[in-house]
Amino acid sequence: MTTTMLEWTVRTHCKEYELGGSFSILLFFFKLPNVPDDPSKWPLDSHYIGAFHAMVDYPPEEGNEDRFISGFVHINKPILKRSPQQSPPSNALKVEHVVPFLKKNLYWGVMKADGTVPDLSSFPSLEVMVMATPLTFYPGSEYPEAGEPVLYPEITRGKPGGAKD
Repeated sequence: MTTTMLEWTVRTHCKEYELGGSFSILLFFFKLPNVPDDPSKWPLDSHYIGAFHAMVDYPPEEGNEDRFISGFVHINKPILKRSPQQSPPSNALKVEHVVPFLKKNLYWGVMKADGTVPDLSSFPSLEVMVMATPLTFYPGSEYPEAGEPVLYPEITRGKPGGAKD
């Protein structure tokens, strides 16, 4: 029997050198005020779901100042763990359940390598976007076949560092 499921992913996209060195974009379910005040404890918090880490050799070589980088964090497991639509698991990953859940609960913060947290207004190139890629499992095949990813800009639009228009 052929089955298809969605692989939900958060894509971060930003200028590599905009913050002046290495940084991490940490993802959470539920707003940052619910996360510890001390940023060094963010990765240990129960609301933490993953991160993109950019190891940046600063200063940039001439001509690379505006180079963009992207990172991807797969979030199916955190969705299944926290979504109100947990039974059966295939329902929890459907668009009609995931989009409103993430729109309400997905947040992020940025931490520099020295532990400081820049205001997101100082990071205008940052764009956090959610996408879903259909994975089709065919009988007898060892791995699924990936379809075309679908972007859901409405999930992050309007939040600092969210989808741009």
